[in-house]
Amino acid sequence: MERIPRAIYTRELREEAVKLVTEGGGKFAMPPLKLRNATDLFEARYAGRVWPASSERFWTSVFALFLIQTPNAIIRIWHSTRSGSAPWYQPRIERSKIALSSLNFESLAVEPRSLQSWPLLGSKVPPKIGGFSPDIVLAYAETPKRFAVIENKITYGAYLSKPQSDNYPNLVEWLADRGIDCEFLLLQSAGSKDTLYDQAGRLQERLRHKFGIILWEQVLIAMAENAFHMRGLELSSYMADFHEVLRSHVVTGHN
Repeated sequence: MERIPRAIYTRELREEAVKLVTEGGGKFAMPPLKLRNATDLFEARYAGRVWPASSERFWTSVFALFLIQTPNAIIRIWHSTRSGSAPWYQPRIERSKIALSSLNFESLAVEPRSLQSWPLLGSKVPPKIGGFSPDIVLAYAETPKRFAVIENKITYGAYLSKPQSDNYPNLVEWLADRGIDCEFLLLQSAGSKDTLYDQAGRLQERLRHKFGIILWEQVLIAMAENAFHMRGLELSSYMADFHEVLRSHVVTGHN
């Protein structure tokens, strides 16, 4: 079974959408279109989108705002099943959800310039360990203090670069050696290619419960369910698609 089903997007649909926009008095229209996964949304592979797709930074910022504005939302953390067939993901056994109720503006940093200064640490993080910029760093309001570093990947061809695949686990392990609890979370779509899926599996083997996957499809469902709105993007139009993705990709009963 393919992890990414056949595309349901055609040039004719895009041309029809452009015609609706240019000849319809300037009113944007978004005809219903089945999405294979969240990456179709991120790469603007749907009818009605005329502008180029937004960047990874945009969606990272959207996710960060969602984290601190919806304390009652549920964001699940997954592990790879390391299977050759569906389901591809299962709930992480330990800490299977992000503790959103403990987050606020002071809890996170989006694309910090470096991690060489770290709370609770009496010394600087060496440049070879903390001299990189994660997409998001979270500090949970828990005792004892707990942290997460998050890397966001939104495109079909996205994967962790060699420095990223080294830096994140090295940081998590370096902090653990000094008594600081930190986890690495990979924010991705179920539409990721095998390269990223395989990388996640290797990180899972190395970091175990200190590694997890956040699926964008589940995040977008949570956004719609918690009235997190972006004008012009009707997430409710795609809920059936995202639920279908989760039913086919994750262990039944946890979607």
